[in-house]
Amino acid sequence: MIEFRGYETHKKISRLTGVDAEKIDRVRRDGPVTHTLSSTFSDDIDNPHNTFFIFFTEMLMPLAAELSGKQHPIVGKKVVKAVESLVGSDPNATFDKILNMEDHKIAKVIGKHIEDVRDRPLSNEEWEQLEKAISAIKKISAKVYSNGLQAPEALYRAAERNDFDRALVEEGILDEKDVAMIKQVFAEISSKKIEEKPKLKQAQKQVKEEPKSLPEDAKLEVLSILQALEFADYSESAKEKALQKLASMLEELSKEKLTAENLQRIGLVAFALEIIKRGEFERAEEIKRL
Repeated sequence: MIEFRGYETHKKISRLTGVDAEKIDRVRRDGPVTHTLSSTFSDDIDNPHNTFFIFFTEMLMPLAAELSGKQHPIVGKKVVKAVESLVGSDPNATFDKILNMEDHKIAKVIGKHIEDVRDRPLSNEEWEQLEKAISAIKKISAKVYSNGLQAPEALYRAAERNDFDRALVEEGILDEKDVAMIKQVFAEISSKKIEEKPKLKQAQKQVKEEPKSLPEDAKLEVLSILQALEFADYSESAKEKALQKLASMLEELSKEKLTAENLQRIGLVAFALEIIKRGEFERAEEIKRL
């Protein structure tokens, strides 16, 4: 069975989600969390699906920590308890049991535990973020599950590497868009700030003045190109390929009718082109925060 435990695992999940490894480690640093996982999905049980239950649980932990605002072992314990309640007591359960569940059902169980930890209810926006994140985690887990069962050696090689996100792509388990998508989901949750609600008139004014957010599909496409560049260690050939792809996108966009949304797409692609030309790759983080 492939190992998905311990501090090294947190580094791997950190690479995949973009959440700081130290934060993830604090969620389940104390022994009881690992012990609970081990007793529920034990390596002694001859069931390869245990690996994927553990991977799914590990992916949920930083999500719960971000939404609860706490990096504490109690968060890890709550997540484990939630997954246990979803799976049930059958030691031979397959991971399909999780994949076949509706996102909102999983979100409801996880969300209840998050509310218990932070001692206040989730807002409607936070429930939407939670369900969106659950959907993304399920999608990633499904591909790791499917490809991992078909090619366990590839998953093992990826799990052995520190650059886990890049390894999963190179081994054909995930693709670049998958990695960009899950990092974007976690970035949106991490950057969310709870602010005091403005008065009604002020709020209405802000709604009128604030521009629409960037189209999500355009954002993910540009981020996947930048992610591929990172995977290639910013080699000259990779930069040339990225510049050509972005230039082609810009040419196609300029042929379309000019609308506010199309103008945003053009600006995003042009920005990506310029930061690659200048070698300012760290500015990709600015796109993630939009």
